[in-house]
Amino acid sequence: MKNRNVAPLALACISACAAPACVFAADPPPPLRLEWDLRARHEHVADDAFSHTADAATLRLRAGLRAEFGGGWSALVEAEGIADAGDGYNSGANGETTYPAAIDPEGSEWNQAW
Repeated sequence: MKNRNVAPLALACISACAAPACVFAADPPPPLRLEWDLRARHEHVADDAFSHTADAATLRLRAGLRAEFGGGWSALVEAEGIADAGDGYNSGANGETTYPAAIDPEGSEWNQAW
């Protein structure tokens, strides 16, 4: 039986496992940043129970401000608003009861804060 020196092999394995830790970390996020999301939506509803068809075109904007404090601590304040492009549908809040329902009412609200 031959004795082989396994030290070079062990050193190579340890170096290969430690290599990802040597990669440079990404730049930290800015301490205060704006986050937003915009969604355009169209829904067409044809219901035989109604004399009209409904065409709902809405636009939702969600905007927030995120603060990073470091050490894993952060805060977020976010609001959203929905605007419609016409009254040719029943949103559940606009009183257009002669049209089929396409529930996406116009309005704005605080979405979340933490």
